Amino acid sequence: MLLLLAAIAHASCPDIPPQVEAAWAAFNDAELETAKTVLEGANASLGCQSAVVTRDDLLSIYRLDALVSLTQEDQRGAVYATLRAVAADHENGGPPPEYGPELAELYETWASRLGESTIHITAAGSGAVWIDGRAVDADTGLRVVEGEHVVQEVVDGAVTSEVLELSADFVVGTPAAPVEAAPEPEPVPEPQPAALPEPVVATEAPSSRGRRRPAALWISGLASAAAGGTSLFLADRTESRFIANPYNAGAYGECTVHQTCYEVERQARIQSDATGVRVMYAGGYGLTAAGVALLGTATIGLPSRTALNLNLRW
Repeated sequence: MLLLLAAIAHASCPDIPPQVEAAWAAFNDAELETAKTVLEGANASLGCQSAVVTRDDLLSIYRLDALVSLTQEDQRGAVYATLRAVAADHENGGPPPEYGPELAELYETWASRLGESTIHITAAGSGAVWIDGRAVDADTGLRVVEGEHVVQEVVDGAVTSEVLELSADFVVGTPAAPVEAAPEPEPVPEPQPAALPEPVVATEAPSSRGRRRPAALWISGLASAAAGGTSLFLADRTESRFIANPYNAGAYGECTVHQTCYEVERQARIQSDATGVRVMYAGGYGLTAAGVALLGTATIGLPSRTALNLNLRW
């Protein structure tokens, strides 16, 4: 095993199978720290592989990583490794019985939670696309759960690998370059009048490129802020009238001032008016806050729909 570990350590991007073998050997020898180190290296090298990584090798890394974490009483590490296994195959990636019931329960729990909403991976271009060791059909694509995925593309026999956090539908591959047509003879240009200088068009700052600012955000934000301000104004006026009201009317409801039920009805009216004031204030503050949030979002801009987000980090 020492020779295998030395060979792995000296490789710039070691292959996955030898690392899986070394991790299992260390685990079986109860060398948990060594196994954990090898597994960390295997996870780190997934993004530089020059060959398609198989689904079984990926699941071996993730399952053993979870098993080592459970043995070390590292619950968080076990969950994170299980999330990777679920992302690799949320339908048939459960561990065999020999891994124990605790690992099986972890997989079933997260597969059930994440499997409720999946994302669609499609392939573009002339290359073959693989996600977590599974081929992506050019016509139907592949449905996976959100999370960390090994994305590989094979073009003319060359493999490129990436580890990406995917949280939305994603297209893999670069469309093939169009075939250049033979240049046509250039026509003799006709005399043209002097062109006016083109107006200078302001461009967005680099930090805002690729961000969307729908007009609906501005309209909704302004409308919410205006409605909130109006509601707060009316609430203030209503509160002033409420404070100034002595509540000494001759009758409330069906009870006159000389009846024993008069005070009960009077207190009920006071309580109802106070509740109405509080509701108006709550609505005004809520609408104002929503308007400010929408206007702030419109100012900053929304990210592109193809942006990647990480949801399951610890």
